[in-house]
Amino acid sequence: MKEKDPSEFNSAEILATLLQKSGKASFQSVAKSVTLRLPALDLCTIEAFARVTGDNRNKVMCYLIRAGIEATKAILDDATLANIEEADKEARGQAFSDKGREANILMDSEDDK
Repeated sequence: MKEKDPSEFNSAEILATLLQKSGKASFQSVAKSVTLRLPALDLCTIEAFARVTGDNRNKVMCYLIRAGIEATKAILDDATLANIEEADKEARGQAFSDKGREANILMDSEDDK
């Protein structure tokens, strides 16, 4: 049986390989800080995932969120997907506009605080 190309793995499969210690993964992305309230039991599971993988909670949560997005999009009808794509395009335009980028830039003067 032919092995799967790592670029074909979905986010859930990548996280599973990290948990099973059968692979390594990393990513780089533009990031934005958000506050998130989670059910306590879900946070415990995320903490467990982080401990088992040896990665931080942020990395684990990013893979979990990406996996949820991928799984949800996979079961949506075309009309709903089109609506989501349009809203996503608008959100990206706002996030990466000059004003949106300025909100995420660490200014030199903030470094010493």
